[in-house]
Amino acid sequence: MKRPAIVSTASNPGAVTITQTLGPLGIPIHALSNMTHAGAFYSRYTVERHRTPIGVGGSEIRNNVEEPEALLDYLLQRVERGVLFPGSDNNIRFLSSHKQALLDAGFDLCIPDADVLATALNKSDVSLFCNENGFPIPRTCVLDSAADLERVRDELQFPIVLKGVYKKNHRLVRDKADLDEVYANFMRRFAGKTERTQGVAQEWIPGGSERFAKLYVMCDQDSNVVATHQLRRVRVHTRKDGSQGDTLIARTERIPEMVEQWVPFYQKLGWVGMASMECKFDERDGLYKLIEINPRPWAILKVSVDCGVNIPLLYYRLAQGEAVEPVTDFRENQYYIRLFWGNQDVPEPVATLAMLLYRHIGISEAFGVWARLLRNLPRVSIDVGRLRDPLPTLATFFHHGVRNFRDWF
Repeated sequence: MKRPAIVSTASNPGAVTITQTLGPLGIPIHALSNMTHAGAFYSRYTVERHRTPIGVGGSEIRNNVEEPEALLDYLLQRVERGVLFPGSDNNIRFLSSHKQALLDAGFDLCIPDADVLATALNKSDVSLFCNENGFPIPRTCVLDSAADLERVRDELQFPIVLKGVYKKNHRLVRDKADLDEVYANFMRRFAGKTERTQGVAQEWIPGGSERFAKLYVMCDQDSNVVATHQLRRVRVHTRKDGSQGDTLIARTERIPEMVEQWVPFYQKLGWVGMASMECKFDERDGLYKLIEINPRPWAILKVSVDCGVNIPLLYYRLAQGEAVEPVTDFRENQYYIRLFWGNQDVPEPVATLAMLLYRHIGISEAFGVWARLLRNLPRVSIDVGRLRDPLPTLATFFHHGVRNFRDWF
């Protein structure tokens, strides 16, 4: 009997991919969430569903932070032992902080130690680590208080981007004269949400969405990179301030110079498990510079599987101590198109009609989204579901449809 795969954040999009990838191989799926609409709950491959009284990540983060002992007790007392998959940033932080206790209790994991994870999740610490070890990043200033703004004006070339140390949210500042006002508005949202510093300021690397690229890796227990593939953004959501947000359309592409620059980063850091990294190419020096790191299953994990890099299966095997053959070959020009996971500002195909009615986008933009989808349909990975297992897609569509139409109307 194969050990179950325990999807610890069943409401995340990556959880559906893990479920629909491992389930057909005869691996039992146990899904955990305190949210009734969690997509993995509705999969034909899920044999146990745990409606947890407290959160295990994603939008359930609040209890995940406030009641870690209660969550640990639930896992130890109510969940069958198996291979435990992480979910959100805060979920993997919780699992990493209790890694030894979970291993001792009989769970299998392939995740980094708590100190390594803390560095990866903290933009200030990542910047320091990269500078000390020669990995290219945009010029960065750490912001401990408003007094550091003068140093930002003196040392950085504008435009710059303000980022929370842990939060993904960021704000573009085009001119030095706007810095004080944007910083004040930024901190009103994020004050008190970090442990040591308030944020970082980074120089904006010139260029559009075609300059962004992503590197996906899987590392074994000895921090050797055993699988990798790359993805280039084709189209991104542009916010009102001009900064670039979520990926709408992307395609797989071999980017050997990015691999050469950044695979040693994971080995030097001592990383274990899966991770994704976003970089932006700086034509001024020919380097791919780090934008952010995601230390858990990414939202578009499905495109990894579809292009031939089976990250869920590699994790499942590595967590149990198996040896695996390196996987670096993958299918290029596998497209990813975002359909559901977003908000009213993102021109997803499913949302285009309502967005046209409310003039969030124009006719040509809506047509372009659908044209790209239909033209590349044989090589497209959408963000949820597979035809042979449709219920997770329907549950996600219903939940996001109700939420989005409530926002629109």
